[in-house]
Amino acid sequence: MTRRLKGALVVCVIVLIGFLCVPAPVSSTLLTGWLSFAFSELPQVEVQPGGVAVFVCSFGIAVGCSYYLLRWLVFEINAKRPSDAQIRWRLRSSVSLVLLCMMLFVVGIGVAGVTHQIGWLITSPEAMFVSKTQAVRDSDLSTYRPNTVSESRDQSWLFSVGSYMLYQRPDIDDSKPWNSPENADNFRTVFYEAICPSQGNPIWSPDGFGLSHRAGNPDVFGSNSIFRFNDFDSLGNTIFAGDVNAAFAPWADPDALRSLKLGVRDDWTSSKRGEVGYGSMHPSGALMLMGDGSIRFVDYGIDGKLFEQLGRHQKEGL
Repeated sequence: MTRRLKGALVVCVIVLIGFLCVPAPVSSTLLTGWLSFAFSELPQVEVQPGGVAVFVCSFGIAVGCSYYLLRWLVFEINAKRPSDAQIRWRLRSSVSLVLLCMMLFVVGIGVAGVTHQIGWLITSPEAMFVSKTQAVRDSDLSTYRPNTVSESRDQSWLFSVGSYMLYQRPDIDDSKPWNSPENADNFRTVFYEAICPSQGNPIWSPDGFGLSHRAGNPDVFGSNSIFRFNDFDSLGNTIFAGDVNAAFAPWADPDALRSLKLGVRDDWTSSKRGEVGYGSMHPSGALMLMGDGSIRFVDYGIDGKLFEQLGRHQKEGL
């Protein structure tokens, strides 16, 4: 066995031991996560003829320039070398060189992204992992029951408005609940617009659905709420959705709503199931999405009745 082969085996053993020392979800994600990402994203890639033409032309120009430049350089070098030690520069060498430069460029971008994420995780005040006790406590406060198929055939407010963002709505069976076996796999994803960067974890439910750090206003998005914009007294003074920091529900859950009667609060330790109000990891308050698309910061000290009125499509006494 050669020295290089022995070294490669040692490196493989060290990497394998490293994967065995980290939690199973992390190691499996590192090993096969790129495959699931590729399978989910490649079908959505749209090939633009103009982009392909630009790439082919750019690649051809780069290969041609490098070929003639390096061939001239090799010619100058060969002029000073004996005839039996001449260097030959082929076209395929230029093609390989350009491909190598492209790979280095892609790797450089990837390394920069990984470095950024590692730096963000190291400096983040939040824990990288959520303890089972915390996860169970948060699950007990939520109206969502993991591993239980919903009885509702309705769709969540985020699923309804997602088509106006970057989310591409999957084809689902509307006659079945959102987390039925027929539809569940479509929602085992993270809806990034529903994740608050300041909140961090958790982003997954115990049964593998992406959670939402935002809750909708049931007066606006409830199953019995069918309004037009002109039905609202003031869109700019009506809360459509807001940050939550406890009792998370999957973003696809039609019950991922939260009554504004519960208020904005930073202390929910004594709450009961379904009675957790709005809140965030931001000091002194939480962000709210208003009906006109604006974002407002609501202080924890806001009057409860005023906050409740801001959630109604028709205001009383305002």
